[in-house]
Amino acid sequence: MKKSIALAAVLLCSGLANADFVYNNFISPPDLQLNGSAAIAGQDLRMTQADISGQTGTAWHTNLQDLSNGFAESVIFNGNGTSDIGQWGPNSGADGLAFAFQSASTNALGNGGGDNGIGGITNMVALSFRTFWNDIQLYQTDSDGNIVGDVHSIAFDFLDNQDYSFSTTYNATTHDWNVFVDSTYVTTFNMDASGIFVNPVYAGLGSGTGSADNNNDVKAWAVWAEPVPEPISLVGLALVPILLKRKKK
Repeated sequence: MKKSIALAAVLLCSGLANADFVYNNFISPPDLQLNGSAAIAGQDLRMTQADISGQTGTAWHTNLQDLSNGFAESVIFNGNGTSDIGQWGPNSGADGLAFAFQSASTNALGNGGGDNGIGGITNMVALSFRTFWNDIQLYQTDSDGNIVGDVHSIAFDFLDNQDYSFSTTYNATTHDWNVFVDSTYVTTFNMDASGIFVNPVYAGLGSGTGSADNNNDVKAWAVWAEPVPEPISLVGLALVPILLKRKKK
């Protein structure tokens, strides 16, 4: 089963009827601005390249999105390549992938390493899946690019060289961020991002490397901008890895 069918199933099963954008692959992708180390590698969006330290990459959809009523986002991600640098050992791919939202520019490019390419970008909200540090973080920045308020964080043990589905929803009424990895509901962060989403925003992805590295590859990406259901109803977002596994049989 192809990834395009998998993402279509996500859209249909989750009840989110209108996709604001869907990339089933990245062959000549329209409406996409790549910055820093981000580049197209075959059908994938390669945010960073293995064996190169100190990279920073971002990819922004060039059309502003109205996410003020809530949204859902999902990607298929794989951190692969040679990540066994020095003291870090094998299976410590770096540094992961971040979902980011800001309204300033599609050229926005932040810090690499554990900041996943988006640290320091101004007036932004970001959800960062940090595969080297084995955690997931949610935070906002101010007009100087500094983190404001609390950094919401939860531990999660990521492995290298495998497909993951990273998904989130934002409820604009309750300010709940529901986070999923593959078929697993991981957590709900509560953070009011209405100050960011009061205006249309650019939706983007970020990644970076420090001393350790990876091919940080995005295989598919979609954002749906409309009110979303609670976690128990989000069966569709959890179906992505199941469908991918079925494809391989």
